[in-house]
Amino acid sequence: GYTINNYTNNLFIPELMREFGWKSADIALIGVAAILSIISQPLAGRLTDRFGVRPVALFGVVTAASIFMLLSMMTGAFWMFMTLVTLQIFFIASTTGPVVYSRKIAESFQRARGLALSIAVCAPSLVAVILVPVLSSYIEEHGWRAGYRGLALGTLVIGLLAVWLVQNVRTRKNAADVPSATHTPETQADADSSDWREL
Repeated sequence: GYTINNYTNNLFIPELMREFGWKSADIALIGVAAILSIISQPLAGRLTDRFGVRPVALFGVVTAASIFMLLSMMTGAFWMFMTLVTLQIFFIASTTGPVVYSRKIAESFQRARGLALSIAVCAPSLVAVILVPVLSSYIEEHGWRAGYRGLALGTLVIGLLAVWLVQNVRTRKNAADVPSATHTPETQADADSSDWREL
């Protein structure tokens, strides 16, 4: 997801600044664009409620890979870079993060739900521990354009695998969570009313 960008940007941005002559003040605008997440996160949550986890996550995976490919084709126009970064923040950060996937985790785990959620949140950091050194060596040898293409391919493969797992995970619920046909809130209310009438 987009969280990986927090680690990989440190590899790409120095290369981009060196090649295109961008200034540190220009790069600082990324922080301003991050404000868009205030809008995109609630929107992603609403779309997940409406359409489900799989369609929203699939959109995020395909869009993320596409944007990485577009980043690899940049010619030096800073406005193009900022446009792609803004699209990443607005669409990718919200549709490939915990806002979307935590819904399925909450539905699928009953006893160890907190542990499952914490593992999901920590997963990008664990991936970054392995990815960043490998990607750094790859960029050194093949250049930043090849690095972005590698990210696009990796995002597509791992993302589609995650979406497939979301589709096939079986929702486990405790029997206590499912009201029985003979004991529902309505029948309980009727019984309470009868007790009061008898008094």
